Amino acid sequence: MSNPLVLNVVDIYGKNVGDVALDSKVFDCPMNDYISYEAIRWHRANARQGTHCAKGRSDVAGSTKKIRAQKETGKARQGNGKAPHFTGGGVYGGPIPRSYKFKLNKKVKALALRMFLSDKVREKEIVVIDDFTNYKGTKTREFVEFINNIGCNGEKKVLLLSNNFDQNMIAGSRKARNINLLLSAGLNSYSLYNHNLIALDLKTIKEIESRLM
Repeated sequence: MSNPLVLNVVDIYGKNVGDVALDSKVFDCPMNDYISYEAIRWHRANARQGTHCAKGRSDVAGSTKKIRAQKETGKARQGNGKAPHFTGGGVYGGPIPRSYKFKLNKKVKALALRMFLSDKVREKEIVVIDDFTNYKGTKTREFVEFINNIGCNGEKKVLLLSNNFDQNMIAGSRKARNINLLLSAGLNSYSLYNHNLIALDLKTIKEIESRLM
């Protein structure tokens, strides 16, 4: 039976050039639904702008004069026209600008990263490249051909991870559909969760293992 923590390494043309053994402490971590949920919620909360705003009765323009006399009209007593139940009045309890950010412990973030990386290994959704710097193309067509060669074709969302992308690869990927580039220093749980396939090189694997050990 083959070891699931030993992955094939391919070159930019998709040819097998060897194997790499993954560290079980980083790439063989069981999934915890609560921690994975909290990590994704943390990332999405940080991305929220929180700029929503509705005007209250003290914010809308209008006169503060009383609508009608308090008594002897036969009608209900009313204040000014900026009350919430009048057309053009302020909103009661409406949204105001706020921050949705909350604290998540560093150890929880690191554990979530290990869990999502391990899940990608279990689902066979990781492709290991020997070295991204061997890519020399600059056109989108050449970049898409490279993606197809390494087995990341189709309509799936692909994330390329490296500690340093060459300008040729950056230029070629700008117009490529469903393909994103991410520096390994910015690796996060949401990026792993939001992509179907992860392609990374050998240097990036070593860097991730040293960071998450």
